[in-house]
Amino acid sequence: MKNILLTNHYEGAPLEILQSDIEGRYGLLMLDEVSQEELLDAARNMLSDRAEWAAVSVGEKGMYLVGAKTALFAAAPKVDTVNTVGCGDSACAAFALSALKNEEPKQMLVRAVAMSAASASTFESGSVPLKLAQDLLDQVKVVSL
Repeated sequence: MKNILLTNHYEGAPLEILQSDIEGRYGLLMLDEVSQEELLDAARNMLSDRAEWAAVSVGEKGMYLVGAKTALFAAAPKVDTVNTVGCGDSACAAFALSALKNEEPKQMLVRAVAMSAASASTFESGSVPLKLAQDLLDQVKVVSL
């Protein structure tokens, strides 16, 4: 499994994608009023020899996982959100765990969305209620785009 790039896009904010080429040069792509197709195209543009998948969080709406020929979306399960600090870190940790377990992309996305949502439900930044995260796994539904 190659690297997974993770970025955020929230409604009303520009889409900021930090991308690097093989030599390590970085560029920032910013899009206002992003359509789903533009978001998917931008995510695909992040892919390189080092990254097989790009994950784009759209906050409480969910997350996209985009590969060269595949695009998946998972809506975030509803939780009582109290603190979103660390949700992206929780998603990154979930992707890392999934990669170590050699999980399929769909399961990777389910785990990342469940962990991120569970993280939002606690006041403690960087803390994930594991029982809730486990329960949320069954609530995350993935659709192919």
